[in-house]
Order: sequence, then structure tokens, then C-alpha cells
Amino acid sequence: MRPSRPLYKRIGLLVVVLLVPFSLVYLFALGEPQRRQLHYFGIEKSLSVGNKDTVYKRISTSGLRLLDGSIIPDQNFKGKVLLVSTLYNTCPYRCPILLPQLKKFVFEEVLGNDHLDNVLFISLMEDNGHNISFEDMLAELDVDRSRWWFVKGEPDIFFDVALEDGRNPFQQDVGNSDFANRTYEELLLLIDWRGYIRGIYHGNKSPEFKRIKEDLWVLSKEWKDAKKDSQ
Repeated sequence: MRPSRPLYKRIGLLVVVLLVPFSLVYLFALGEPQRRQLHYFGIEKSLSVGNKDTVYKRISTSGLRLLDGSIIPDQNFKGKVLLVSTLYNTCPYRCPILLPQLKKFVFEEVLGNDHLDNVLFISLMEDNGHNISFEDMLAELDVDRSRWWFVKGEPDIFFDVALEDGRNPFQQDVGNSDFANRTYEELLLLIDWRGYIRGIYHGNKSPEFKRIKEDLWVLSKEWKDAKKDSQ
């Protein structure tokens, strides 16, 4: 008969057996952004004290047109998470956002990432008073338009919103900026698949792109969880 192992060895073996699975789960979790709940922006009205029944603005994409004038079917936005910006026809040289970094972000962090396959980029094109066509600007930008759409429309569709502190970026002058006339022109909006604004970022500040990536991941996971629950 084989002698039994000492008690301390058996206890040590049991500890190892129990800890290994938990360690693997922990290490796997480190590779993903922290799961958290994103805020809602764009208060329309508050129905009770403490904003427990706050009504938030829902963005409608109905009727948006591409640069060629064709209307984008509503079906194309179903289940999509949107990142919205404005662009001038003078971009990237005179531009309210860091367009080269946004382009790099789109191609390196989003396209081809299975976790973010429902993310769509929308840029609202604005004429900055120069004799440059949007198509010429986009030809120089050289981007894949399958998930980055350049549209015509009034900016208030997206940006005319009241924030928690009462400010409305659509109605504010930007100050002494050489690149934008209104505050909203320097912003990027993150809009969920239901039309709610879930993130607001300064498109002319490099560190914001890291925050956008983390929030995109969180929101895409939130959508996939909601889709799974509805089945």
C-alpha cells in the first residue's frame, strides 16, 4: 500500500486546484476593458426629483443623405452604434477635430475588430466658405466609406442637446479657436443603437481617442447582451 501524503501536502494540492481556474479567469479579465455603465446625455425633461425618471433625447437618423443626395435607408442604422463628428471641406488642414488621428483610430482600432463590428462612423459635412469640394477633400483623405459615411444635413439633428449642467454646445461660441465657430464642431458624439447619446468627447484632444475606444467596446458589448436577452 502506498503511503498517504502528509496532510500539509494534500492541503497545498487542493489550494492549487482551486486557485488555478480563478487565476485564469482573472488573467482573461485583465485583457478586456472594465465593464461599466455609460451615462446618458441630452436631457429633455425630468419627471421626478433625482432624475430617476429623466427623459433623454433620442437622435433620429431618418432622412440623412449621403453626399450624392441619396437617402440612407433607416434599416442601415438598425443595431448600429454611431460615432458622429462634423467635418469641414478644408479638412484636414483647417479642421475642428484631429482628422488624421480619427482616421488612424478608425482603421487601426475599429475596422476588423470583431468586438466592434456594429460601429458606424458618421461625419456631417459643413462648408467652411472655401472653394473646395467635399469629394476632393475625401479623395485626399482616402478612406473606406463602407463604415464611415459622409452625410449632408443640419447639425442640430445631432448636436442641439442640453447637457446635465444646462449647457448646449450647439448654442455656444467656441471662443478664440482658429478652427471652429461653435463648440459642437469640436465634439464627437457616441450614440447607441436606440438613438441615445452615451458619450461626448473633444475631437481635438488626443487622449480622448483612448476613452472613445473603451466606451465603444462597452457599448457594443451592451448591445450584444441586449440582443441576446431579447431572443
